Amino acid sequence: MYCRECGSTVNQHDEFCLSCGFRPNQSSNYCQSCGEETKAHQEMCVNCGEMLKSSGGEKFAGFWLRVAAVLIDCVILAVPAGILSIIGFIVGLSLSPDSLYVDYNNMEAEVEAKLMLVNFIVNLLSGLIGLFYFTIFHCSKWQATIGKKVVGIKVIDYNGGKISFWKSFGRYFGYLLSGMILGIGFIMAGLTKNKEALHDMMSSTLVIKKR
Repeated sequence: MYCRECGSTVNQHDEFCLSCGFRPNQSSNYCQSCGEETKAHQEMCVNCGEMLKSSGGEKFAGFWLRVAAVLIDCVILAVPAGILSIIGFIVGLSLSPDSLYVDYNNMEAEVEAKLMLVNFIVNLLSGLIGLFYFTIFHCSKWQATIGKKVVGIKVIDYNGGKISFWKSFGRYFGYLLSGMILGIGFIMAGLTKNKEALHDMMSSTLVIKKR
């Protein structure tokens, strides 16, 4: 990326430009994406079409604020997951022997296999709902899931702009990895300088407070 004060190339993680000493995104002289000269109050670069950002003064979203957003999202996702579970339960009953109180030890192998398939499909659909929920909302005009929207935070790239669909898609798998390693990836958001969790680092994104 480029320093918006002097146009020099800077590292995405640099807090200050080594050429001029300014925060890279704090001024308005150059486009942060292509280095083209820009003017004060200009909102879009006419050379590359990127939205111009002045993110030097952004406040990063802390660990507990992000936890609150995740809890809200979990409640929202629990609704379709619950509906799918009920449907799966009803389908399972239709495949089971006569009584509601089934002795699974005496079930025929074919019926048991069908129940396992129903359970797999329910879990798969629940997982896909979560995948597309986080992916689509993070690359939408909100730049946030409903939970993040409620607590007033959003996801940006290192240039301060909206992330693409594929970056958002990849970020979700980094999110899963953060949870798989005993949640250490999430805890990193409370320990790193820019409040970055592991999945933020993997996808080159930041989570900031809305102005």
